[in-house]
Amino acid sequence: MHMKNFTRKVLSFAFLLCWGLVLLTGCTKIVETDQIPQIFTDTKYLVSATLVADISAENLTNRYGGEYLPLDNELEAIQGLPGIKVYKLVYKTKDADGNDITASGAFLYPINTSGAKPLLSYQHGTITTEAGAPSSYGTSADSFIGGTFLASLGYVVSMPDYLGYGENAAADHPYEHRATLASASLDMLRASKEFSAKQNIELNNQLFLTGYSEGGSATTALHQLIESSASSEFTITASTPAAGAYDKITFAKNITVKDKPMLNIKNYSWVILTYNKLYGLNRPLTYYFNEPYATNIANQPEGEGITIDIEQNPTKLFTAEFRNGLLNDTDTEFLNALRDNSTFDWKPNAPLRLIHGTADEFVLFVNSQSAFDKMTANGATNVTLFPINGTGHFESVPAYVIEVSKYFDTFR
Repeated sequence: MHMKNFTRKVLSFAFLLCWGLVLLTGCTKIVETDQIPQIFTDTKYLVSATLVADISAENLTNRYGGEYLPLDNELEAIQGLPGIKVYKLVYKTKDADGNDITASGAFLYPINTSGAKPLLSYQHGTITTEAGAPSSYGTSADSFIGGTFLASLGYVVSMPDYLGYGENAAADHPYEHRATLASASLDMLRASKEFSAKQNIELNNQLFLTGYSEGGSATTALHQLIESSASSEFTITASTPAAGAYDKITFAKNITVKDKPMLNIKNYSWVILTYNKLYGLNRPLTYYFNEPYATNIANQPEGEGITIDIEQNPTKLFTAEFRNGLLNDTDTEFLNALRDNSTFDWKPNAPLRLIHGTADEFVLFVNSQSAFDKMTANGATNVTLFPINGTGHFESVPAYVIEVSKYFDTFR
């Protein structure tokens, strides 16, 4: 790819992220499609594919803000963007108990372009509504923004919804559950590979992995799973997990001692609810939460995660028994659940770049530093840490987009 055009596209997209979705939400999402799924009976993972978006090159250029965007104190045109197609894929996978289920995800690829293309698995961040599921391709979904952008750079993009969303929406999402984040992402990749063959989309055997926040955790989990049990199917070219909770024990202890409001308290509490159920702890919520929060959470309206307002100060929200059990390493059952869902203590073979804002108060930077230190100590030679100095969780996204694009481009 020509570096000047590449830089224009990347920086222009980062500009859009800085200014939000104002320019995106006003544009037409799709050319009308019949929404009739193609059913497949001769594939191992792929069940069906439904065309949800067919975007011309002209409409795609308009989506990124019209003909011009500010860039380096001058006006630069975005040129050469291909059109893309977006499908909802339904595929076979397993739930946390090993039962056969179907799940879904978004599959995006550039059209009217020649040559074999790299495959990229993009794991989305935390969502709490169906509108955020990649297969919905709604304006609040990562697929609508990030997925579209990556496909416009020439990638064939696989974006799992995860369990609990899309085709599997009737189930609860197992939040920050390493095993199912990895397996749902891997099986979506397998379905994407099968669908590419059906559509005569030529792949070039390169595979890139990326994701932010919960998607960062999912990316390290997927990377580890592929190298440990699916290396005969896929060879990872490079991965860029970003702002993920990789070292969950250290992260939990850091949160627990904070005597101030924490922006991430609902997410951390969601993790507690998930592990309490998935690991068969089945403790009363009064073990974890002080009243009235335990009762309020137990009686909250249905939905993903914590759907009510709760105390943001950990020392006020969580019981002394729970906090002391973590800090003193005596709550072995919950600590084992945290350990089982950590993704920092292993040795990646493929190049892996950890990206994280140093001022992140949502998913603390210690997660990436801990992962870098441990992976390096384990003998990994292709792991690098890219700190985004002075920025928080959400403010770091534009720099993440730029770094991912630049880093992956060095392998293409």
